[in-house]
Amino acid sequence: MRNIYLMMRMMLQGTQMSSAFGGIGSARRKRFAGVAAGKQRKLLKQIGIVVALLIYSILIFGSVGKSQAVLFNEGKLAFGEAIINLAFMPLVLSIVMAFMLILNIMYFSNDLELFLVMPVKPGEIVGARLAVSQFSEAMISLVIFLPASLIFCYFSHQSIGRYVEAVISAFLLTTVPVAVFSIIIIIIMRMLCFIKNRERLQMIVNIIFLIGIIVVASLSGMYNSDASTNSATMSTLHGLIAKIPGLNFWAKAIATDNITVKLINWALYIAVTIVLNFIAYECGNLFYFRGALGGAAVSARRMKLSRGKLQRSLRDTTLLKALILRDQRMIMRSPTFILSYVLMNFYVPILFYAIAAIALFKSGESIINIRADVVTFFSSSAGQGWLLPTAVGATGIIGFFMGGVSGLAVSSFSREGKGAYMINAWPVDFKTVVMAKLSLSQIYSSIAWILFLIIPGCILTLPWHIVVIGFISGSMGSLGSNMLGLTIDLFRPRLNWESEIQVTKNNLNSLLEMFISFSGAAIIGVVLYFTTFKYRMGEFPAMLVLIALELIFLGAIGLFLKKATSAGRRNLADSI
Repeated sequence: MRNIYLMMRMMLQGTQMSSAFGGIGSARRKRFAGVAAGKQRKLLKQIGIVVALLIYSILIFGSVGKSQAVLFNEGKLAFGEAIINLAFMPLVLSIVMAFMLILNIMYFSNDLELFLVMPVKPGEIVGARLAVSQFSEAMISLVIFLPASLIFCYFSHQSIGRYVEAVISAFLLTTVPVAVFSIIIIIIMRMLCFIKNRERLQMIVNIIFLIGIIVVASLSGMYNSDASTNSATMSTLHGLIAKIPGLNFWAKAIATDNITVKLINWALYIAVTIVLNFIAYECGNLFYFRGALGGAAVSARRMKLSRGKLQRSLRDTTLLKALILRDQRMIMRSPTFILSYVLMNFYVPILFYAIAAIALFKSGESIINIRADVVTFFSSSAGQGWLLPTAVGATGIIGFFMGGVSGLAVSSFSREGKGAYMINAWPVDFKTVVMAKLSLSQIYSSIAWILFLIIPGCILTLPWHIVVIGFISGSMGSLGSNMLGLTIDLFRPRLNWESEIQVTKNNLNSLLEMFISFSGAAIIGVVLYFTTFKYRMGEFPAMLVLIALELIFLGAIGLFLKKATSAGRRNLADSI
């Protein structure tokens, strides 16, 4: 246990996770070494960003808890149903993020070579890395579930015991998924230990992860469309029981009011957690070294360009196009970048429609009937004047959403790594470099939101003027999100990385962009609700208000991007 504790402490002080928050141990070392005041101000700025994100999470997810409290006070929900509803989002996020997070911490972290030569058992290395993974995943539950559950308990006037139960749930909610995924990853890496190319190994593991996400989404669609359940909460409970072993005990402990049954199920849940972590420890003793030594850092062979092709490309390519193609080639040379940035724009829409198609199939509904119902509604007096502003608002929301999910813009300069100093030596206007990176991000995110809207557009056969206006609105939303990501990356470039996963997964900038982009999408949704559905301003006035709102977003973000561009070269030099 002492070795596990010491290694866990080393990882928390020196790994990518702590450096994203300013570095716990590194900050202490720098302070005693006499770090400059500018570095301390930078640390305080990072702490301020984390505090702002926490306040944001309390406001946003606390409102979700308050809405559940309203339903509870009206007698529409029981305590257990409300808590399970609130736990659904952090559970889904932990399941989606656990695979890549655990894989990075266990097999692709910078300190792996240091730990492998230590005189400790492989199970102890796994135990330390599993503890760090549990800590990282618990942060998701503490940020999302804990504020929502505490505010729910406050507004629903629960007893002290309910508060305690909510707090315990926040700490233990993600322990079982992390342990299960750790066992799966250790076994998968042992089976793939013959692959010596690390980039190819990462690509294969990411493909397995993508297939797993599609399978989970398919199961979610089946359970959420189950006609035998009486509510969405009960179908969620059935999904929890069926998908993750052990979570059924937690769900039963939350749902029951019998103290004896509650204590028994809590004891069983804690016992399952301990057993699964012990199994992960033993799997580490058996398989960890083989899997950790399997992927060596060998780069893939790259194609050499002939002199004739090189001269022809230089003759026929403009400067902006050359910079876009350069960035595109850099992304395509990395399997991690391909799966995180390129395929993300494809499998998010496909995943959404896979869930919708399965739910539609299970419910027995017909697309023709849905189309007829939608057309009838918008043609009736109740839906008169709603179609045009709804199209503008929906496309703007999806544009902001997919721009935030993509993550391509927010890593535009961070992808360059320590070689970013070369950009300052290019005989190119820095604005052209920024425009090239913004253009590439806009191309990919536009593909994503257009894929989102192709199927509804084909089903509803919308008029051309609505299609054109919706395209403009979606483009503005996507452009605003990409400009925001590029601004964040210029102000806070993260260039000191050793593994590409540090840029794609362990980057606080991506989380910041997602929060702000989703907030922009939420604001558009609120304005759409008040201008169209509640107060009925009229078709064209509501549309003009929504477009004006998106233009205001673009103008404000554009001012920050202009300021970030002027300081971009200096920030790149200071961050290396």
